[in-house]
Amino acid sequence: MSRPPVVLYAAQSLPASPVACATRCHHLGEALRRAGFPLEIWSHTPGTATLVLRLPFPDNRWPTPVRMLFEAAMAVELVIRLALRRMRGRPPVVILSSPPYVTCFFVALACRVLGIAYVFDARDVYPEVLFNLGVIRRESFVGRRLAALTRGIYRHAAMVTTPSHRFAETIRAQIPDAGSVHVVRNGWDDTAAPAAPAARAGTPFTCVFHGLLGRMHDIALLLAVARRVAELRPEVRFLVAGYGPKEDQVRHHGLPNLEFRGKLAHGDVPALLREADLGLAFICENEGADGAFPVKVYEYLGAGLPVFVTPVSEAGRLIRDRAMGRAFAAVDAEVIAAAIASSITSAADRGPEWQAWRDAVLAGRHEFGRRVGSDRFASALAAVVAAPGAPVAVTARG
Repeated sequence: MSRPPVVLYAAQSLPASPVACATRCHHLGEALRRAGFPLEIWSHTPGTATLVLRLPFPDNRWPTPVRMLFEAAMAVELVIRLALRRMRGRPPVVILSSPPYVTCFFVALACRVLGIAYVFDARDVYPEVLFNLGVIRRESFVGRRLAALTRGIYRHAAMVTTPSHRFAETIRAQIPDAGSVHVVRNGWDDTAAPAAPAARAGTPFTCVFHGLLGRMHDIALLLAVARRVAELRPEVRFLVAGYGPKEDQVRHHGLPNLEFRGKLAHGDVPALLREADLGLAFICENEGADGAFPVKVYEYLGAGLPVFVTPVSEAGRLIRDRAMGRAFAAVDAEVIAAAIASSITSAADRGPEWQAWRDAVLAGRHEFGRRVGSDRFASALAAVVAAPGAPVAVTARG
């Protein structure tokens, strides 16, 4: 029996998008091509082997109820397209990537009804994210029902992937076949920025924070740290680039040492990081923060930058244990802001401690390229397809 086709649907503009979702999807797709899978992309922008979706992709800056409504509408379009595809002959294998959670939730249910096998790429663990953000109460009828239905999606998936070991533990606890859950890490784009920049001696010490300025990112802490550093070492600069629900907080900061660049094209990120000496990744402390590993951390490492992380999450433990920077426990907001600001001012001379962090990053950065995780994904999918009694089909979303 020949290998089934793979439909990689991605509700993003690909590959030129700054969004982590689109970047992950693009590299998973390239790995599938390298592994010999026929590949079709479902996206919002035209391109090679692309089916262009008609309904718009939900914007993270929209209020949560509005975004969820648009995610449901997008699911309707995808379900109709899959049903028509199923009627025409042998089904594909569908790879769904969550978020957008509501879209993937309904499409996964439709796949089960239509007899289409699917892989579930859980970039975030839902509905836990909704519980942690206070959108839905865990103990409510809706919360309990949603959790039960999501467990069904995990159980019936041909394979489940997730970028975090802690997320994998959470999912494995909900399904009988723990071996069907694979950790497929994110990473930095080792095709776009293969060489680390040289140390920037003689230039102002610069901290960078880029990417989604979302609800889980502690922008208030970032501004508090920049404010304290301005008082201690006014020559130290902060560069911020990105977009999202908390964008206005950065746009109207009023700080003399912070420059906001706005939303950048994905291809412009390496140039931004070449202007920096230290990467910052601040996540709000909540029940799900321990499994957090922001994509920006990988991109900092790929650019040869030491990293400061809070709280001490999965990303923080790696940075701390590999001596690639510092991880700060989530304590009182004033205390943690003071501790991070003090560490930045100490590092601003690019002394032995900062150099040791940088040396560790340069020595280990190639372990965290996108290609490693993406090829692992393709290998795992090939094993699922080749197994006895394998599903006839796969669709993907990144």
